[in-house]
Amino acid sequence: MDNAPRRHGMQRPLHLLQIIAGVIKFLGMLFFWSSVFPGYILLYLDGHHDCLAELIVFSVLIFIGMMSLGTGWAIVTFRENGDYSKTGDLCTYCRRRTKDDSKHCKACNKCVEGFDHHCKWLNMCVGRRNYRGFLCYVISAVTTMTLAMISGIVILAKWWKQLEAHNVYFRVGPILLCAVMLIGLPAIVHLLGFHIMLNIKGLTTYEYILQKRERQSQTPFGKQGNAIAKEKKKKKKKKKSNQNDGQEGNQVELE
Repeated sequence: MDNAPRRHGMQRPLHLLQIIAGVIKFLGMLFFWSSVFPGYILLYLDGHHDCLAELIVFSVLIFIGMMSLGTGWAIVTFRENGDYSKTGDLCTYCRRRTKDDSKHCKACNKCVEGFDHHCKWLNMCVGRRNYRGFLCYVISAVTTMTLAMISGIVILAKWWKQLEAHNVYFRVGPILLCAVMLIGLPAIVHLLGFHIMLNIKGLTTYEYILQKRERQSQTPFGKQGNAIAKEKKKKKKKKKSNQNDGQEGNQVELE
């Protein structure tokens, strides 16, 4: 590859899914802070003081969720996660030595330490250095989007008649908020559940994909192989060979 390694997730070209995720987040924030939040303020000013608790709870929790979401996004997007250790086997793409659990990502054009997967929604690889930030991002997204949708449902179900005294936007806005959240929530909830399962099993996304491929295919002898075990065995053999004769090992290309 002639392209320079990707340094951060905002580096062009942007991925379509990354743009879609950004639009969903922007619309969610827009509809909440421009319709639900001021709608509650108008209700309170009209003398419906029992809405104050809802106003405070939703506003504070969603604000905290947004801050956590932004922190996770920044960690995944801008934290360098390339493997420049110069130890281990030789990567045939980078032409440098990388650690055993590193993998060359063709999208980012670099070896990623503790590779998990390339996230198209964030346009960046997820590995050992930014995996916690990625989990923070996903958990915050699920929590914040769920709270935003609940806030829209509550204000519509409980205060619809009272809001009729004000601009129609304070009823349309929460409806649009719920619609946008329904578009994004299924995918992000599925992603969170998937990574919870991976952590329980002690696997990375890449290892899970290797296992899935092995279950779908058989060896010439009719027995299912173990891709992860084979990969580790090959790496161990290469490492031993490097220690004995000092020759450079060739890293197996892993798609």
